[in-house]
Amino acid sequence: MVTVELLTIGTELVIGLTLNTNAQWLARRLTALGCRITRVVTVRDELGEIVDAIRDCIKRGVDVVITSGGLGPTEDDKTLKAVSMALNRKLTLNEEALKLVKACYKRLFEEGAIGTPELTPEREKMALLPEGSKPLENPVGAAPGVLVEAGEITVICLPGVPKELKAIFERHLETYFKRRTGNLFSKTLVIETSCNDESSLARILKDCSKIFPEAYIKSHAEKFDRMEGIPITVTVHGHTQQQVKAMLRKITNKICEKLRKKGYRCIKILDFQQIN
Repeated sequence: MVTVELLTIGTELVIGLTLNTNAQWLARRLTALGCRITRVVTVRDELGEIVDAIRDCIKRGVDVVITSGGLGPTEDDKTLKAVSMALNRKLTLNEEALKLVKACYKRLFEEGAIGTPELTPEREKMALLPEGSKPLENPVGAAPGVLVEAGEITVICLPGVPKELKAIFERHLETYFKRRTGNLFSKTLVIETSCNDESSLARILKDCSKIFPEAYIKSHAEKFDRMEGIPITVTVHGHTQQQVKAMLRKITNKICEKLRKKGYRCIKILDFQQIN
């Protein structure tokens, strides 16, 4: 299974000014594509911290590191410089990236969104990439994404603006990860239960996790409420729809059987993707 670490970059995230929706979105999409997310880290817009975080990922032997944030034209956008330092590669002007940036500002100028299409030093900065990088066209913004192979590890850098991150991922990375995982994918079901006491679910979840170690089984308690049961999620990976459905059926049947023995009910089973 392809292992991935997410590194979200931005002081605004660390101090709670901005909600880190990029990490959640990427984790869901990558898990659905059959990847194993091993760690999610958030650091400030400080060069040394970003470099250290990337090097830590490399030391842990992860397959892919995905960063978000820090690709823009401002002084605090330091991600690509940090990647070049962490990988011991020169930061150079990438001609393909420069064409993408130039085309974006030309389009924005023609649309009347900006006053000049000139490639200022701030705009040109977004085309300075670690040596050997592949730029990924940004369909909705100026800063290209970046993919760089460094031995056994791949570093992918995405913008911090959510709509730009999502657009680059869907255009360039969906098929990339499908190819890398061999079309492995995951599916999550939600079991709505009549049990409102998580301590009563603990033994059931422990037993089922031992029986089905290939699954991730988790209760989601929010508060004690005699009128509301606690939902349980079950996540599995597989190579075919049929295989995944069979595994989920077997696991949810076992959980519901154990709930009934404790005097509780499985009210209904829902597809996580359809309710989130």
